[in-house]
Amino acid sequence: MINIATFNARGIMANIPYLLTMLEMFQIDIIGIQEHWLYPDMLSLLDSIHNDYASHSVADKALHPMLRNRNFNRGQGGLAILYKKSLAPVLS
Repeated sequence: MINIATFNARGIMANIPYLLTMLEMFQIDIIGIQEHWLYPDMLSLLDSIHNDYASHSVADKALHPMLRNRNFNRGQGGLAILYKKSLAPVLS
């Protein structure tokens, strides 16, 4: 059995303690995260949240210079999937 969850975060850095508690308490194997302020320079942070988890994440595409909305300097969020590293062979 695989435990899957979702998390709608508003500031992942402030919510890391809650996320860690959730991962361990519910023995979550895969979690999808919607982050309102996930910027490209923060994507590597997701790989360092927990030693047993890896991530795949993307930031808002509006950050592309040709598509940039002039009202937003850093984009509007992003999505990430954290998964147990032991599942990597199955997921690739």
